[in-house]
Amino acid sequence: IEFKSAHDPKMLVSVGLNGLWLDEADRMKSEAWHGNLRARVSDKIGWVQATTTPLGRTWTYSAF
Repeated sequence: IEFKSAHDPKMLVSVGLNGLWLDEADRMKSEAWHGNLRARVSDKIGWVQATTTPLGRTWTYSAF
């Protein structure tokens, strides 16, 4: 298990992930998901759990 911050999306480049839990996903920059994390989970056909406090129609509305 690893814990990382999405404060700087460029720092999220890594190997493939089997699973991913995004906490407060609406507060993350969309480039964190679209630019890095989605590809990491797709590499291994992994799972994603996203929990958040809704902030309206942000990037999570269209992505999930």
